[in-house]
Amino acid sequence: MSLGPAPANLGALEDAYLSYRASYARAGELIVQLTDSVSSAIALARPQSQRDAASSELSRNAAHIQHRLRRWSAEAKSILSSELARVSAFVEERNKAYHLEMLPLLDDLEQGRSSFQKVLATLEAVRADQDRVNSDFFDPYISTLRNLEESVDIESLVTFSLDEAERAKSDLDRLNALAQLGITVEIVGHEIEGLDSSISRSLGELPVDVKETPTYRTLQSSHLALSHPPPDLEDLWLTVLLKIAPSKAPSPGGYGSTWYVSVSTGAEEPVDLPATAIAKAQIPGIKILPASAAPTVAAGNSPTQGDYHIGIGIPVKRPDGNYDVTYSYYCGVVCAASITSVVSHDHWGWHIVSSRTNWVS
Repeated sequence: MSLGPAPANLGALEDAYLSYRASYARAGELIVQLTDSVSSAIALARPQSQRDAASSELSRNAAHIQHRLRRWSAEAKSILSSELARVSAFVEERNKAYHLEMLPLLDDLEQGRSSFQKVLATLEAVRADQDRVNSDFFDPYISTLRNLEESVDIESLVTFSLDEAERAKSDLDRLNALAQLGITVEIVGHEIEGLDSSISRSLGELPVDVKETPTYRTLQSSHLALSHPPPDLEDLWLTVLLKIAPSKAPSPGGYGSTWYVSVSTGAEEPVDLPATAIAKAQIPGIKILPASAAPTVAAGNSPTQGDYHIGIGIPVKRPDGNYDVTYSYYCGVVCAASITSVVSHDHWGWHIVSSRTNWVS
């Protein structure tokens, strides 16, 4: 007996099925071992010629094969008899179905309740419907019998078809989930656009004296950064750091060799330069660390002279399509500056167009 190929997707039954197959294989090995042991024992208990021993084994094997063949034959004949009875019953029923349905129509014609043309049209329509029902039953049935006649492995075909259907169902479920996600994104995007328009309108309606306050300017910059986010912020931060870097690399551990960097992303407080950006930053002689790694400054003391503390602000989109980004650094009592650079972006990355110093000490 062969178990055939394993189904492609067993779900929760997979472990149980694998255990069953392992037990089945082990049972087959034990049967072979027992058969060998029995044959050896018989040979020892009843010495006989090699031909007689082989003949006895041949008879036992033939009896085993014949027994299984008889059982299979009986089971197959039983199934075939049942199928013949089912087909005969179906044919008998379908032979009567057309007459049973259409005979009342002839009475309607005779009694004048229906016209001749209508009766003919109905006869043809019902004939086509019943012929389709009969065809749906017999066409696949006969096709399957012909495949069996040609020794086509129907079980493998069915297993393959079920596996393909399962894969198609998985793909369809994935596409449906993707479509639902797309609809959700579209709805959320529409809502965000509405909120953005409301915020922009409200900011524009504020009094002029409010617009002159630092709080308003910060709010406006944050709103512009969120509504028009620049691409590839990490590359922008690295471009700014390269702009700050000295032309000559500092000596290891020397003045200006350690940078603690924070960036603004629209949140209330600046955050550390991400680890991925730090890993990409390769500036000769410079060790770049997150701002939170800077040594704590005790009251009355100043930060370590020569350590750069750098903060990069939110990029704000300009009317010309470029961005303004303001950054500052502090490296001692008389070593600090704030700079605003105009930056542009293309398929090569970020470029600094121009820079102006806001203040320096």
